[in-house]
Amino acid sequence: MIELFVSAFALGFLFNAAPGAIFAESLRRGMVGGFAQAFAVQVGSLIGDLIWAVLGLLGAAAIFTLPLV
Repeated sequence: MIELFVSAFALGFLFNAAPGAIFAESLRRGMVGGFAQAFAVQVGSLIGDLIWAVLGLLGAAAIFTLPLV
């Protein structure tokens, strides 16, 4: 059982560690402006992800609370 958990964790980490647009922008800002600018990019990305998650959950809640016709 522990082997399954470790392999699933490793695969999840590898698939989620792929560099993307946020990584590239954070790296660029970090090289030019330092840690504070790179951190600001990461915080902005997290806030954007939070907004998308909240909107998705509110939409799903609205669909599931509507009575069927």
